[in-house]
Amino acid sequence: MAKLSRYDTEFVCETVTKLRKYCSMKAVPTKTWLKPILKPLQPAFGEVVVISLFVNLLALALPVFILQVYDRVVFYQGISTFLAW
Repeated sequence: MAKLSRYDTEFVCETVTKLRKYCSMKAVPTKTWLKPILKPLQPAFGEVVVISLFVNLLALALPVFILQVYDRVVFYQGISTFLAW
């Protein structure tokens, strides 16, 4: 087993002490636990919504295009259109 240096030992002791203090604290239940978490992220929500809408529109574009092609080509039996000769 490797021997810890003095600095490593101090760091471990400080960390353990901080963890013990943190664990011994009583959690105060509040109804607004989510607001402080989301508040710093609020400016990014608009960008996320716009990007999400764009990606979803792209995801719908291909199936709608393929359905239109099948509708127009298969209905009129224009199968040679698919061959692109």
